[in-house]
Amino acid sequence: MENKDNIKADEPILTIQKTKSTKSNLYGIFFTISLLFIFLICVAFLNINNIIPNLIGGVLIIFIPYWFVLTLKLEKIFCYDDFLIAKYTFFSKKVYYKDIKYYWNKRTIITNDISIAHKKFWNTIFVSKYLFDNAILDDLKNFLNSKNIKQWSLFNKI
Repeated sequence: MENKDNIKADEPILTIQKTKSTKSNLYGIFFTISLLFIFLICVAFLNINNIIPNLIGGVLIIFIPYWFVLTLKLEKIFCYDDFLIAKYTFFSKKVYYKDIKYYWNKRTIITNDISIAHKKFWNTIFVSKYLFDNAILDDLKNFLNSKNIKQWSLFNKI
């Protein structure tokens, strides 16, 4: 089945693939070590006889595998006309553009990524700038802007 632009409907408009470089390998090792360090801190929090550190440690231990899989195991992103598919090592996630609120650049001590925010919090896609080529990530930003998905900024709200 073809549309009026002679592009097959089942072919992606934009494909983004994880790079195989020394930088991405080193980032994967550093990210894993930092998550293990956070896990050890959480275990120490669970051993304190106070409810607040126990809650913090328990919640963080629950989210560490989620953070690991969503950051390091993203292999490819396929952008189609109405939706995108994020292909991870063990599963795929299909997200329609109408369900995406915005995207933003998130930079923390151990991450530097583009986060594509879904209307449901737990369905966010994290695209690490260390694991993907920056030129292709600029294409992703331009593609999202063409779909009327804007970049979030604190200054847009003020």
